[in-house]
Amino acid sequence: MAYTLETVYNRAACTAMARALRKTVRRKKSRRVRIFGGVALGVGLLLALPWYQGYEFDLSTALTVLAMAVIVIVMQFEDQLNGYLAGKRVIEGAEKNCCVFSEDGFTTENAVGKTQWQYSSVSRVVRTGDYLVLLFDRHHAQAYDLRRVADPEGFTQFVAVKTGQPAERV
Repeated sequence: MAYTLETVYNRAACTAMARALRKTVRRKKSRRVRIFGGVALGVGLLLALPWYQGYEFDLSTALTVLAMAVIVIVMQFEDQLNGYLAGKRVIEGAEKNCCVFSEDGFTTENAVGKTQWQYSSVSRVVRTGDYLVLLFDRHHAQAYDLRRVADPEGFTQFVAVKTGQPAERV
């Protein structure tokens, strides 16, 4: 059985890849970054709140509050930000992919060229909402739009069996 589908690497697809990477292979680093951000917010609150005698709201306090706001925004929209930056790095012509999944491997074709992959090169299979993301390592992934497949569950199961990796949901 073979599956053929097209995926456009838009912001949603890149965000799905970023989320899959963050929640699986980058989990430990992500946790450390979030702890550091939480500590920075705690220190910022101690510096910005008027809890001591002689408190003045001056330029340094305003900068502290601004830095805290930036930290909160980045932590809240981390996947979207990483997806946006990944989308900026997509090679021109590689935004739209046609992929054929067959019994012995899968082939990705776009305006740049054609690439054949072996299922053994996939380290993890992750499902995030409307996308099936194949992770190759800590920095490389491919997303496939499940809305363009007639049987998303069957396709996910097919890829999981062929790669030997269970399909994780994040």
